[in-house]
Amino acid sequence: MIKNNPREFQQTDDKLYGIYRGVVEDNSSDPEKRGRCKVRIFGVHSPNKIETESDGIPTDQLP
Repeated sequence: MIKNNPREFQQTDDKLYGIYRGVVEDNSSDPEKRGRCKVRIFGVHSPNKIETESDGIPTDQLP
């Protein structure tokens, strides 16, 4: 049976799907050496690296 519930196809807030432009902020802190890196995504993360009340996210807090 084919499921047609539109709620099953909605994106969650914790994952991003698609292609995004960004800049690699840190590629040296992957403890398991799996090739992971921290990326600041243009339009999603603030370019401000100092956290304030309204915006900004430090590099160490990037997902």
